[in-house]
Amino acid sequence: IAKYCVDGPHDEEVFEMRLFRSHINELLTQKRYLSYAISDAIRSLIFWRGQVKVGNVWLPLHSAIVYYCSFHVVEKPHLLPSFLLFICGWILIANMLTRASHPSPWHRGHSFAHHWNVLTQGESFHAAGNKNIVRPNQGRKEANKIEARWKKRLADADAEYAKQAELDARIKTISDDAIIRTKAKANGALVDPISAVAGARLLPYQQRLSGYCNKVRYIRNVLNWNESIISFRITLFLFGAAFAALFVPWGFIFRWATRLVVWVGLGPWMRIFDLFFHEETERQKKKASKKKMKLFHEQRK
Repeated sequence: IAKYCVDGPHDEEVFEMRLFRSHINELLTQKRYLSYAISDAIRSLIFWRGQVKVGNVWLPLHSAIVYYCSFHVVEKPHLLPSFLLFICGWILIANMLTRASHPSPWHRGHSFAHHWNVLTQGESFHAAGNKNIVRPNQGRKEANKIEARWKKRLADADAEYAKQAELDARIKTISDDAIIRTKAKANGALVDPISAVAGARLLPYQQRLSGYCNKVRYIRNVLNWNESIISFRITLFLFGAAFAALFVPWGFIFRWATRLVVWVGLGPWMRIFDLFFHEETERQKKKASKKKMKLFHEQRK
């Protein structure tokens, strides 16, 4: 029971084609959700759509902040590092505000202000007397509408993809016999010869995909404030680094960094470096290759 609770229903030390495919599908699904999030965010920022709810009004607060910062960065390029750090922190804040504006209180989490209050005063809002009472079925209808819109968006995208796939299949003029065989295999018993034959070779890739999935889940949880403590620390660090970057002479650093690259890395003395290091390394590789070939021939004799 303990192993099941810790490791789950699948053993990562044993190859399973179903698990292998599920890891791939999870990564593709997260890639799809990320593309939706990026496209929605860019459209919302550019067209100044409502982003933050103030009272009963949705204001384009994020668009105003990006416009204000970009206006100053264009006029003062040395502010670019500070701007990038600030925007990274503000992305986390925007995700937190999006989650906090969800109509269902069970979809919300701890905010930046909550963790700041814990850090500075040693107590949460609930301990300070700011109790949030959840009423029965609070925000249920609105949450169901949001979920229905999201499912409809996925269904419409899947339908569009299916139409495109069908059109591509017709263009390629796939024979009816091949289609029938494919459907028969799909409807028949699932016999997976790959798991039995190539399982040992595919097991490292399954474990690698599992690691990728875990990392993607962790990053998603941090960005969505499911891991609110870590999200708070990263946001606080980014804002602090952005403020500190305002006092760094980036123009001086960039100028001298480029000077060092040009003066040291592009001079005629690089030929000497090539003679002593690169060509010597090539000679050693050739000698090692000759020794290996000599040992190989001796062993064959």
